[in-house]
Amino acid sequence: MSYLLDEDCPTITLKDIDNKKEIIINDLYKKEINHYITHPFTIKENEFLVEIYQTEKLATTHEVNYCAHKRVVYKNH
Repeated sequence: MSYLLDEDCPTITLKDIDNKKEIIINDLYKKEINHYITHPFTIKENEFLVEIYQTEKLATTHEVNYCAHKRVVYKNH
């Protein structure tokens, strides 16, 4: 999620050829996701960053996503 909200993320467009519609996924995420807090912390010599978001339309359950290198490596529901 944070990857799609990042300004450096390439534009991702979803096109429906039959209905001749397209959605820019980046814009959808920016519109529907509320970023609450970013909190850095350190454990031993390792630096981490916690980012907390809220969305009502794009998710149906609570989730914790553990990410590294801009991708989810473990998901906990």
